[in-house]
Amino acid sequence: MRSRSSCAAPRLARLSSTTFDSQLEVASRVAAESPELYFEIQSSNEYGNESLQALQKAVDRLVATVKAKNAQEFTAIMNRGRAYLDVRAAARAV
Repeated sequence: MRSRSSCAAPRLARLSSTTFDSQLEVASRVAAESPELYFEIQSSNEYGNESLQALQKAVDRLVATVKAKNAQEFTAIMNRGRAYLDVRAAARAV
């Protein structure tokens, strides 16, 4: 089985980092769920389109930053993400 990245699954397993492996675990759990249910959730979400557009914009920014080899911007993106997650974690702890 090949991923869309064209890397064979065994090769990806040998090359992957612990961070990638953690993300893959989450993706595997989601992939094991009902695709019909997830489609229903996404297509019925009144904010779904806005969320998908924000995700696309973020991915485009990240791709451009990496292609440009802009370490300063990459660090800034990571720091903004960390700050966002810290705020979410604090809000959930209340």
